[in-house]
Amino acid sequence: MDFRSWLYVSCLCVAGLAACAAFPAGAAAPAPYVPVTDCEAARQLPAEVDAAARRIACEIPADYREDVSRAEALGTILRRHDIAAWLTSDSLNAAGALSSLPGEPAGWLSEENGDRVDVRYFARADGRTVAFAQSSLPLRTPLAARDSRRLDPPQPASERELRLLAAIKLARAQSMTYCANAPPNTVAIEWSEPEQPAQILVFLMSPWTDDSLPLGGHALLRVSRDGSRVLERFEQTRSCVNLDPRELEKVEALTIGHLTSDTPTCFHAFMSLQYRKPIYVTTVRNRLLWKIEDGRIRLLPAGATEADDPADEAKDAKKRGAKPVRARAGKR
Repeated sequence: MDFRSWLYVSCLCVAGLAACAAFPAGAAAPAPYVPVTDCEAARQLPAEVDAAARRIACEIPADYREDVSRAEALGTILRRHDIAAWLTSDSLNAAGALSSLPGEPAGWLSEENGDRVDVRYFARADGRTVAFAQSSLPLRTPLAARDSRRLDPPQPASERELRLLAAIKLARAQSMTYCANAPPNTVAIEWSEPEQPAQILVFLMSPWTDDSLPLGGHALLRVSRDGSRVLERFEQTRSCVNLDPRELEKVEALTIGHLTSDTPTCFHAFMSLQYRKPIYVTTVRNRLLWKIEDGRIRLLPAGATEADDPADEAKDAKKRGAKPVRARAGKR
């Protein structure tokens, strides 16, 4: 996957994920939010730039636009890949394709191909890395895996797959804040930026389990294209804030203090899609308040609070006596 301008990729949502980010049943629907897409900054963009990029140009200060655009794009990519790994593994398990491995487990890879995400599962045997099962998730509703099957015989991993698997293995060997007792969920994609060498982005995410909902413990590592060197690393939080998943059903929004960047990150965008809740993020370094909903990031006016947001379902909840969950992810 090759994205050469953040302005052209600020919104990568597809219809197939709409149900994943729906407002919870039984909750009061928020007032409609109408994005601003016509302003002087937007008029200066090339004609082919999409509405999402124009919204960012109009609503986000210039110093933060690139970071917000990147966060929205990567957050939506993460959600697509994460849900593809989840649904394809369920489908392959149901088909018995993962009941035994032809060697030592070597992980999985997800790859976007047009309107679907393909997922392949690997093992290491006789000095070779082979794909032994695969499945696909079409990006349309209803979301359902298809073509789930065992590969007989197993297929040798391609040169590209070997590089991505090496990058994941390298990333998982790093010491970092991690907030779950289960193995991390991983996504690896090839990435390039203007005036930067091609590289691999590896995302390590603390998974949502039956008894713990992590708001931190996620990391992004930039790895060399051959998968051999960590070029840069970013940890979302410095410590863990985990909620009881049962509490998620009782609240209208999550509120988080964020220490490690000046804007919300791709992991905030991802969590808003995964948990199906708006997330209010206070970026501590610049004292700004942001709202992330359905993977979309908005900067609220200076001095605003969650209750001041005219499109805020948490405001209605407050009137009913309910409150957003508050957590400071990354607190020392």
